[in-house]
Amino acid sequence: MVGAIRPLCRESQNMFFYIINPFRKESGKSGGGFTLTETLVILAIFAIVIVGISSTLFLAQKGLAEGRDLRDINHEGRKILTRMSREIRQTKEIVTELPGVDSGKDNPSEIEFEDGHTPSPYEYLGSDFYYIRYLIYSSDGQSPYQLKRQYRVYCLDDCEVCEKYYSWTEEQVHPCNLEENIIGSHIADLEFWGAGLINVNVSLEKGNKKLNLKTKISGRGL
Repeated sequence: MVGAIRPLCRESQNMFFYIINPFRKESGKSGGGFTLTETLVILAIFAIVIVGISSTLFLAQKGLAEGRDLRDINHEGRKILTRMSREIRQTKEIVTELPGVDSGKDNPSEIEFEDGHTPSPYEYLGSDFYYIRYLIYSSDGQSPYQLKRQYRVYCLDDCEVCEKYYSWTEEQVHPCNLEENIIGSHIADLEFWGAGLINVNVSLEKGNKKLNLKTKISGRGL
């Protein structure tokens, strides 16, 4: 019949099936599945893709974690220096003996000074002298440290019964802490030095991220 569709010849059929399944084994059999070798190759490629994606996700998560650690210690360090600067700037006297810039002596990791602000909420004690002390602390003596802030007065009597308060320069006086708080963490090192112009250096670490911050504070009452 004119216009009838002729069936494909065997050669055309073979080419058609090859296009549909290029991995089809050339043989006299009509099976169209994958061979063992082809399956192993596909599985290997799939495994490589999965490993690549997993590695990319791991590196991305690690980068985010390191970014958070750096942000945290940067915020912590600036918070510490801001508070110290505000209080040291108003002090009338530095209690801790600080080495000069080029003294060659070891710089102390703590500082004590007279509070130049209104001693709220301890003004009811009626003392003329209140002191602030900053020092680093850890339970095992190893870094990273926490930063302690102590608010104190000096007494002759036991702290529990002390009713009269003195300057730290008076003989036989001893400190009595009115409060002691942790105000910072992740500290690797803390240093103070200088006279008049107080230098502060704080090093912080979290994870594998480290940061070093420095400032200079001019005491208005010194």
